[in-house]
Amino acid sequence: KFEGYDLIQVTVLDKGLASEGQQIGFMDENGIITYETTNEFGLTGHVRASVVIDSSGTTYGGSTLVTLEDEQGGIIDGISWHANKSMSHTFMFSTLQGGESNQSVVLEEIWSPYRLSENLVIKAEHSLIIKDGAELRVSDGVSITIYGIADIGNAVISSTGSGSRWAGFNLGHQLTTFATLQDTRITEASTALRLSGPVQAQLYNVEILNGGASNALIEMDSSASGTFEMTDSILSNAGGGCIVSYTDLQISLENVALYSCGDRVMRTQSSHLELDGITLDDQSDIGLELFEATGHVLNLDAQTFAGEGAVISLDSSDHFLVKNALISSNNPVKITDSKSVEFQNLTITGSPGITFDDSSGTIDQISIDCLNGGTGIDVQHPRSSGTLSFNDITVENCSTGFNLHGHSDLTLEPIEIINSDLSAQTSLSIHNMNIDIYSSSLLGIIQLDGGQVNAYNSSIENWNVVDGKGVLWSSHYITPTNIPSAGFNFELQTDILDWNATYTGASLVFMPYMLVETQGDTVISGAILSAEYVGKIPLRQSFSSGLTAPYLIEVSFLLNQNPVIEIITPAEGTQFEFSQSIPVSVEASDDYNLPEELGVFWYLNHTSSAISKQISGLQANFTDVEEGDYVLSVHVQDSNGGSSSDSILIEVLPKDSDGDWTDVCNQDSWFDALNGIDCGPDVHDKDDDNDLVPDNVDAWPFDPCASLDTDRDGMPDRIDCPEGMTTDLVEDDDDDNDGVLDVNSGISENTEATSFPFLLIFGVFIIFVGLVLSRLRKEENA
Repeated sequence: KFEGYDLIQVTVLDKGLASEGQQIGFMDENGIITYETTNEFGLTGHVRASVVIDSSGTTYGGSTLVTLEDEQGGIIDGISWHANKSMSHTFMFSTLQGGESNQSVVLEEIWSPYRLSENLVIKAEHSLIIKDGAELRVSDGVSITIYGIADIGNAVISSTGSGSRWAGFNLGHQLTTFATLQDTRITEASTALRLSGPVQAQLYNVEILNGGASNALIEMDSSASGTFEMTDSILSNAGGGCIVSYTDLQISLENVALYSCGDRVMRTQSSHLELDGITLDDQSDIGLELFEATGHVLNLDAQTFAGEGAVISLDSSDHFLVKNALISSNNPVKITDSKSVEFQNLTITGSPGITFDDSSGTIDQISIDCLNGGTGIDVQHPRSSGTLSFNDITVENCSTGFNLHGHSDLTLEPIEIINSDLSAQTSLSIHNMNIDIYSSSLLGIIQLDGGQVNAYNSSIENWNVVDGKGVLWSSHYITPTNIPSAGFNFELQTDILDWNATYTGASLVFMPYMLVETQGDTVISGAILSAEYVGKIPLRQSFSSGLTAPYLIEVSFLLNQNPVIEIITPAEGTQFEFSQSIPVSVEASDDYNLPEELGVFWYLNHTSSAISKQISGLQANFTDVEEGDYVLSVHVQDSNGGSSSDSILIEVLPKDSDGDWTDVCNQDSWFDALNGIDCGPDVHDKDDDNDLVPDNVDAWPFDPCASLDTDRDGMPDRIDCPEGMTTDLVEDDDDDNDGVLDVNSGISENTEATSFPFLLIFGVFIIFVGLVLSRLRKEENA
């Protein structure tokens, strides 16, 4: 037979210098490997059969894989040696020394690939620079720790192959580590990036692939702080997740694809997240697990996600925003123990679409397709503080639109469903929860077992009330036509619900039109509007409610008329004696109030002094009025601000105690010549009780029954009342107050009985004669 052979000569250079002792492997087409070692000149070779010719025919040799390997058998470089051809090849690589660097390390394309077989530490004062085109092969379990600066360009960092996994980059120390990766490819690291301590990391157009079986591609431990930014990049093929963070580090991902992440795509705790343009595939079990997170997720694409866990799981997170997402999953979104979260513009396929447990927030523009039954939105135990509001929700192909299960405490804020379209066999399944529905369409039964449902301007197909009640409301705009809107205050009420509400100004209001309870439906015809405005008649008017009732309600007030009044008593110019009471009365009518409902106020004012009196009532009396001329006024006011007034003049005459101010009393001399007595009002009359004793010597000038009090003890010596007169005085039985009764004073009874009255009468007679003569002379002279 005939045999032909091929020869390959291999040269190995380390940074241009011959490298002795490098292991070269030659693996034939049958998988049989033969190893050769380079000599001091960096040379080795291998011979193989290229052709065999014998009696059975001609047989050609196959290709051979030629590899440069490290000490652990990892492949640093390799070529394919094709059949029937001798050749030579030079493997070039550079050995990167491990340990702590004493200077900055720069890797360049010209000396690539580089090989690192021991852990490398870049100190805080140094840098690791990997330039474009450079390649670095790192042995199994070997790591690169950066305490200073990492600047990595369009380079490839990988393991040495054969299933080995290098330990990745460790970033962070006591001082801030700065890391920039651009157009970099990191592969076959158990954990590609591990952050601890203060870090500022920026990754642009980076690929991190093929991690360890149980590790995350990127891990951030509890000591990490600072910022991590990743843009236009891919994370793929991990066993324990693509990103795991247990720190308050700020994480920013923009246009990042997270593929085949194994257990979970991303798990964070206490981190601030700014995720935009994230894409998930169907090869991860759990999506984004966010615990105690702040920040947002924008423009999420998870249309092909097929894991059993939730695409977004938000736990114990406040004020977190998810906006613009496409999600397809058996368990799309789960929110637990979170408050004031916001979800906007999500398209969800799967059931239940969103699950809430002890959470609050605003859910806006959500479309859920359950495909083949199930629940669109599941709410368990709403949060005790804050509200949960759903706006512009579309649910289809679900057996239950909303499943709402609350506490026994019905004092919590109601859940709001606004501008939504629910189509399900059971649109709402409610247990112990209050719900407010606005401008929504619900096709399917509302199953109510505890709580109250208020449906405002909404279309409800059917109810099944086991416990609780539903109320349907319609909106109306109420405005006044003839008064300023700002001064328009009104109240609405209905007796069926025991409901009332107050409003200020022209207002959009809701009025009930149907009550749904266990026993059936009750139609509410409308509400009663009550309003008042100064100068207008108070308004009380009924208005119809319901979806077919007029939306615009205009109300008009009637102008209030002032009361019509007239003073009935006294007449103009009436004179009243000094001691006489003055009765007053007015006749009043009004277009709204009854006479007894009017406010009536009387005023009596002296024309020339400060004397003034006031009383109230349709009928009243002034008493104890001093003499003089008075203006009597009455002011009448209704309950709507209207009022009217009227007034007259009256006179109160001076006091005349003995009534002798008659027509025969001469008002110049104040003497009645016909009866021979002083006359006139008390101020002019010298004998005010007409007992013929002048007032200046009369102990009781206004009592005709007594005049003399010898001992001035306040008891008259004698009481002698004219016919028809009486007195409260008591006659004195000891006129000289010597302690001896007059009957036993030592003067004979006869003498006292005759001499004293005689002397008294004689004295009075002499005085009287003198007065008469004096008056006659005055009249003759006049």
